[in-house]
Amino acid sequence: VSKGCTPDYLPEFITIESNKRNL
Repeated sequence: VSKGCTPDYLPEFITIESNKRNL
């Protein structure tokens, strides 16, 4: 799914990045 930089995608991206850094 190509969402690009949609407002709905940003929060998910931030959460994923946070999870990666926690790991």
